[in-house]
Amino acid sequence: MNQFSDKQLKENLEKTLKQNNHSKEIWVFAYGALMWAPCFEPEVTLTSTLKGWARKPCLWTLTARGSKQKPGIVFALEKAQRNSCHGLIFRIAQSRLETDLLNLWRREMSVGLYKPTWLPVEAGTKKIMALCFVVNRHHKLFIKCVSKQPEVRESNWSKIRIFLIRSVTRFGLAEKASWLTALKLIYSQFREKS
Repeated sequence: MNQFSDKQLKENLEKTLKQNNHSKEIWVFAYGALMWAPCFEPEVTLTSTLKGWARKPCLWTLTARGSKQKPGIVFALEKAQRNSCHGLIFRIAQSRLETDLLNLWRREMSVGLYKPTWLPVEAGTKKIMALCFVVNRHHKLFIKCVSKQPEVRESNWSKIRIFLIRSVTRFGLAEKASWLTALKLIYSQFREKS
């Protein structure tokens, strides 16, 4: 899979910043691994809710929790009108903005799995425009319906299970029922096929 060059990443980052009028205050919404392993030191961290979007198992991964031989599954944000996704928002310090954003782009945008999108996120009584990495539905690793994928049985189950359990237990996420449903779905498919 082709990785974007630093030049391409910087161009995409600049385009994304223009969409938010180059706001001086940059918040990033974290809903998965970014919550417990951000690639920058947040200046401020708040619990938050993103309405109209859901965390879904909808991307194959050939690296983090899988390989070419046994692809793993990654959760990403997908539009879901009646759902909400709970997570954290991080404010990036103004003094480290350029460096931290480029590090974030290298991590999240290196192969184009996501579309950086500005969305209103609720943090207590405040609504804050935050940068959200939503699924790129046109990417070849996008999974339209995980339950119809025979390749799921080939996934690296233990890594996926650990990721799901860590996410649910560590953050006490309100939508844990959907995580547990996904976990049961994936597990049942492995049992049926093995």
